[in-house]
Amino acid sequence: MLAILVSMAALLVTGKMVTVSFSRDLVGILALMLVSADFLNVLFSFGLPVSMPRLIAAAEMRERRAIADGAIILLGWTVAASGMVAVLLTVSVRFLPNLSVDFIAALVSKPHYLILLWLLAVSGTSRDLFMSILAGLDLYSTRAVSVAMTSLLQVALVAGAVWLDRESITWLVLAMSLSYIIAVLWMGGKLGESGREGGRFRPAFSSSRGIRSMLRFSWPLYANQLLTFFYQRFDTVLVSALMGLAPAAVFEMVKRLPMIMARIFGAGLTPYLPHLTRLIAADDSSGAARLAERTARITAGMGYGAALAVIVFREPVIRALFSGAYLSGAGTLALLLTSAVIALQTGIMGQTLIALGRGMAVTAINLGMVAVGLALNATLIPLFGMAGAGWASVTAVAFSGVLQAAWVRRHGIPARWSFVLLPHAVFALACLPPLYSDGIALRLSGVALFVTLGFALGVVTPGEMRQAVDALRPSDGKTMES
Repeated sequence: MLAILVSMAALLVTGKMVTVSFSRDLVGILALMLVSADFLNVLFSFGLPVSMPRLIAAAEMRERRAIADGAIILLGWTVAASGMVAVLLTVSVRFLPNLSVDFIAALVSKPHYLILLWLLAVSGTSRDLFMSILAGLDLYSTRAVSVAMTSLLQVALVAGAVWLDRESITWLVLAMSLSYIIAVLWMGGKLGESGREGGRFRPAFSSSRGIRSMLRFSWPLYANQLLTFFYQRFDTVLVSALMGLAPAAVFEMVKRLPMIMARIFGAGLTPYLPHLTRLIAADDSSGAARLAERTARITAGMGYGAALAVIVFREPVIRALFSGAYLSGAGTLALLLTSAVIALQTGIMGQTLIALGRGMAVTAINLGMVAVGLALNATLIPLFGMAGAGWASVTAVAFSGVLQAAWVRRHGIPARWSFVLLPHAVFALACLPPLYSDGIALRLSGVALFVTLGFALGVVTPGEMRQAVDALRPSDGKTMES
């Protein structure tokens, strides 16, 4: 979690460098390239970054290395095949006619952007897979060092790219990709060292059988990842199509803060799925319910507290992190922060369903979420602009969260509704003063109200907050077990 905090600080620094160095149209093209790379990242992953921790944690010790090796072999095949497709597209795109769509026009005028897009996508896919393997093998310190090292390296490389060229994003994308590639090589070396130290076990199944088995388990999660992508990232494409590149740049930049918060808390939740899997395997449904409830409450309390702090100071925060040209996204930022915290709770319920072996339920629910989100985006963006995309995000993720919590209760984890819904009700009341007041005293009163109601109604307790802080320090595992 602390490593991700370093990573997100680095992301803000690179975002600042980009927004003050490039025009908003170029930032808009970069934003759409990042969205496209994220889509290809999900497409090339086959759901393995999500399923690896569960597959490895649930396997016998002698099979764990074989599962990791099979995933890496599949990654190699995917990189090779997608590389050939990228080369063919780069050659053929030159023959496309000039189109009015800005992003497509940029690809036609600069076909090498397709190779850059492929490089960014496969390096990101490789990084995510190796990080998930490290989590499944309980190599959390190696994972954390890789995250922090990559982020600091990316800051240095992006600074060099900005110095070299401010008229195109070629060097910028190469710098981002190189930082991921170095991280993958380093993590691969550490996995090799771990294999030598633990000894090589002869797998009970062949690589091809292992890969087929992984894909059978992962395909519902793969579908879910694709659906989640369309929910989380396709709104930027719609904003670009309906409002233009400059608004898309503003929208994508203000989305960075909610994304940062979600990734930091998501990193803190990395041990949740393997730990819950072990509780369920031991038939400890009450222990699993306690873990799910406490995780949901503590992350909601901390997440909404962080969101309120940003909402109170949203205008100076946007000026400091980006520039005054991005202030038009201040109102949308509050909605996206709310959506990010609700998504954290939804993710906890989704991981619980995965631990229960109910991955298809997550996929089915998120299919409905995507349908709701796309319909609302198409309806609300023309009416309310970027704020419409924010409201669509909040509504869609709340829809998914309620359904996933109900499914968890139905399949044997008796999580109580009060613990699932109470934090959101407290936040909804507390965020009214910051949203509808310009005075700093009234805005801060919302934070005080949230803290008071949170402790009084049992959203979190002081003892739980101390445990959460203690868990950020190196320990022998007793904090998690408690």
